[in-house]
Amino acid sequence: MTDIITINEVIQLVKRVEEKKIEVVTVGTQGPPGTGGSGSSDHSALAGLENDDHPQYHNDARGDARYYTKSQMDGALALIPKTGQVTVDFGNASGGEADLASVTVAAAWVTDSSVIVCTAAGVATLDHDAEDAALEGIQAVAANLNEGVGFDVIARAPQGSWGRFNINIMGV
Repeated sequence: MTDIITINEVIQLVKRVEEKKIEVVTVGTQGPPGTGGSGSSDHSALAGLENDDHPQYHNDARGDARYYTKSQMDGALALIPKTGQVTVDFGNASGGEADLASVTVAAAWVTDSSVIVCTAAGVATLDHDAEDAALEGIQAVAANLNEGVGFDVIARAPQGSWGRFNINIMGV
């Protein structure tokens, strides 16, 4: 049967210990104090400094394997679409309605092979409520791509329209 000892009995046992000491024991192959393990206290004279025996620490080879290179990042960033919003103006109500409106967009990222999608924004402008672009069937395309310079957004109102509409653009 196991003896049960109370906390008070433990305290009494501890109080009876007359000589309290702690002995520190070092286990390993280190040399005497101040020798750095190889018999030298001069760090430049330590042996094995060229050894790559700490794989958890950074070196250029492990860093290159772990992180993306600049060329990899440039390639990935090129795939992120460029976005923006432009305003096309079909003219004012007193001057009659038009079925085409255009605006030139400066965009240095454009190439001859860029793909640019244009859509009516569906937001209110000074001339229209948010739903007017959809109700009037406003459509837009990117045209006249000029590499390194920009492109034109051409908007069409099938039944004619007036005033300003916002057009969202997204391209790569």
